Amino acid sequence: MRLLVSLIASTTLLLAACADGQMGAATAPPATTAAPTDMASAAVLSGPDDVRTVQIRLQQLKFYEGGPSGSWNVATEAAVQEFQRANGLAVGKLDQETLRAMGLGSIVMGNGRLTDVALLRGPRMMDHQATHHPMAGMAPAAGPGPGAHILTGRHLQPDSVRQVQQKLAEGGYYKASVDGVWGPRSQDALVAFQNSRSLSGTGRLTPETISALGIDPDTLQWRSRHGGARGA
Repeated sequence: MRLLVSLIASTTLLLAACADGQMGAATAPPATTAAPTDMASAAVLSGPDDVRTVQIRLQQLKFYEGGPSGSWNVATEAAVQEFQRANGLAVGKLDQETLRAMGLGSIVMGNGRLTDVALLRGPRMMDHQATHHPMAGMAPAAGPGPGAHILTGRHLQPDSVRQVQQKLAEGGYYKASVDGVWGPRSQDALVAFQNSRSLSGTGRLTPETISALGIDPDTLQWRSRHGGARGA
C-alpha cells in the first residue's frame, strides 16, 4: 500500500512539472526582430533629382536593386551603408566622401544639404567587387569646373550653353531660342534626349551624354561659381 501511494505521489509531481514547463514555453515572450535600417540620410539631398542620381549610380555599382524613384527609402539607405562597408568608409549617413567614392560630385548648400549630384568628369569607375579604393586613379576634371567638377547645364559658360542647345535643336529636342542661357526648356530637352538614347534621364551633362551629343568635352567652358541667370 505504501509503495502504491509513493508511486502515485511521484507521478503527480512529474505531471505537474511537465505542465509548468509547457505553460512556460507558451507564455515565453516572442523573439525580438532586428530594427529597420536607420534613415539617417533621408534629409541629406536637396531633392528628387539628386536622390534619383544616387539610386541610379548604386544600381550601376550593383548595390541597389530598386527603381530610381527619386524618393529616399529603406532600400536606398541600406544600399548606401553596404557600399560604405564594402569600400572601407564610415558607415552611416550619406556624405560627400561617400559620393566621391561612388564617382559622384555635389555642392553643399547653405543649409548643409547636398545638391547638383552628378558624375565626376573622367573618374575611374569600379564596382563593389574591386579590391582597390575607388578614389585611386581618379582623374580631375579639365578646367576650373563648378564645385566638384559637376556637369550641369546651368554651370556652363554662355558659348557652351549655346553649343549644347544647338545640338539639342538639331535633334528636334529643343525648340526655343539658342540664347546661351540654361533654363527649364533646355533642361527638359536634355532629359528627352537622354531618354531617347537609353541614357539615365537625370538632366545632367554626363560624359556619356556629351559624347552622344557629339560634343568634344574639352571644348566646354564652365562658370567658376554656382548659379547664373535663368533662361529657356
